[in-house]
Amino acid sequence: MPPLLIQQVEEFCRENFNFQPDDKIIVAISGGIDSTALLHLLHESRFQLRLMAVYVDHGLRPHETDAEIEFVQQCAEHLAIPFIARRVNVAALQKERKCSPEEAARIARYNELELLRQQYTADYIAVAHTADDQAEEILIRLIRGTGLKGLSGMTPVNGHIIRPLLARTKGSLAAYLKETNFGFCHDSSNDERTFLRNKVRLDLLPLLEKDFNPSIRNTLLQTAEILQQDEALLAQISDAHFQQLAVLNRDGADNLQHLDLSLSRSRAEHPAILRRILELSCWKIGNRPTFRTIAQLQALIDKGVNGSQLHLSHGLRVHLVDDAIRFFYPSGKKSYRGNGMSTPATFEHTFDGPSCLHLPELGLEISLEILDRQNCNLNQPATLFANADELTFPLTLRSAHPGERFRPLGSPGKKKVTRILSDMKIRAEKRANYPVLTCGDHLIAIVGAKLSDEYKLTPATQKVLAISYHTKP
Repeated sequence: MPPLLIQQVEEFCRENFNFQPDDKIIVAISGGIDSTALLHLLHESRFQLRLMAVYVDHGLRPHETDAEIEFVQQCAEHLAIPFIARRVNVAALQKERKCSPEEAARIARYNELELLRQQYTADYIAVAHTADDQAEEILIRLIRGTGLKGLSGMTPVNGHIIRPLLARTKGSLAAYLKETNFGFCHDSSNDERTFLRNKVRLDLLPLLEKDFNPSIRNTLLQTAEILQQDEALLAQISDAHFQQLAVLNRDGADNLQHLDLSLSRSRAEHPAILRRILELSCWKIGNRPTFRTIAQLQALIDKGVNGSQLHLSHGLRVHLVDDAIRFFYPSGKKSYRGNGMSTPATFEHTFDGPSCLHLPELGLEISLEILDRQNCNLNQPATLFANADELTFPLTLRSAHPGERFRPLGSPGKKKVTRILSDMKIRAEKRANYPVLTCGDHLIAIVGAKLSDEYKLTPATQKVLAISYHTKP
């Protein structure tokens, strides 16, 4: 019968991991108590795993690294386990990500482990997080600020990352190494109170145990377990609602071009579910959401009108387009100025006489027809009626010029074309779909929108110009 600790770790693994005989596991090992115990426990387990010990050198403790590598290599040789040591460039990654050395080291470590997993086609990467690490992590996340998911702590499985020791304490691992006469290394950086995690471990948790709750570590673990179950349920609900609300638009290479959420259905969601849907949308589009990001998105949804937009980090734009909340990158994932709306090319077409013109670039069909006033039905839909007695062909249909003005029918004075369309609640990116019709230098109408007061029908009008406007894909 294996020792109790091995039995406990085996039971935890059976509950959380689908180990199969000959599964290949990369074991991240630094030579400290936790990771050394992890390597030995997995080796002694009855799962018949193929292990590979990997030491990642961050370059942050050069005076200790060589001794640690030598110790881990000897440990791997003693267990007949392959060993690999890799070095990562933390400084370069820190500069690129603009983060702390500790965060850059963590990212670089996991990146390197994943590269090795792919290179050696391993099934999992095992890391040595313990129950003590879990308690510390919950407090750290609470101090920094987090939601329910953050307070639920680390999970046993995260993609290819597994944590076989998450239910075991450091004390039990140290006792196991002592009983089995296995050595380990001491990481001096764990004693430095310049790091928040060390302050929590060395100062905050002992204070809470002494003055508030002797069982604070176990209380935190129990709380995390409850919150993990709550989070799992909310995540399941949110994922289902996301599938109903979201449309992911991809190009021919299956790259995500933009993501749309239904605006009306989003507004009907409970705020707790909507927050998760928005977080998931940001992750899907490749943008890490912050509390402020989600708050901005919620405000946009609550108060925004058609055409409202939000500029987020790394060039992400979020626009309200009809009934859609659209997430997209106008110029890739990089800093970008502008709203991301493409500027339509200008155009100009000539009508030599009454005819019908199809404009595929705008998805429009515009027709001009001369009618007798006595036989003219002025109730035709999507049609403007101008005084043809004041007009002579050719007429010009073109895009409006910047700052161009005219006097709309019934208006006391002139207004800019863009202002008129804005007053009609036509959003900016759709205004190019409303060209102007001119006779020489005189503007007859914004086609599909407003007639010029100069060309209104009068009691003396004999001939009528019917200007019809229809969308046509």
